[in-house]
Amino acid sequence: MSWALAGCTANPPIVDTFPTPLVESYPLKAGIRLTPEFTQYEYRQRFAGEKDWVVSLGAANESLFKSVFTSMFQETYILESDEATDAVRDRLDLIIKPEVESYEFSVPYDISESHYTVWITYRMKVYQA
Repeated sequence: MSWALAGCTANPPIVDTFPTPLVESYPLKAGIRLTPEFTQYEYRQRFAGEKDWVVSLGAANESLFKSVFTSMFQETYILESDEATDAVRDRLDLIIKPEVESYEFSVPYDISESHYTVWITYRMKVYQA
């Protein structure tokens, strides 16, 4: 399905750099499984009579969670696939698999408004290694 011509699509820029969290790390070794669905996540919405919206959150998701988890745990390993977890399971205390559960946004309906509102819900699946 084709969404729209380039001139009829809004692709808002997404910030994908985040400050390092100021937290004391837990003395744990964590494996982080960032799936392609997570790192390439796109939200698409069509509004009747308006532009189609394509919001590419994948790079921001990846950057945010790498920053958070590498600060949060003593050691953090990025797992490339579910199968890779078996090879490193002995070195890990836990495995975390974040997912985008839902994404919503609202756009200004009045020219005098200039702010957008975004809600993102993440689900964290945590497994004992």
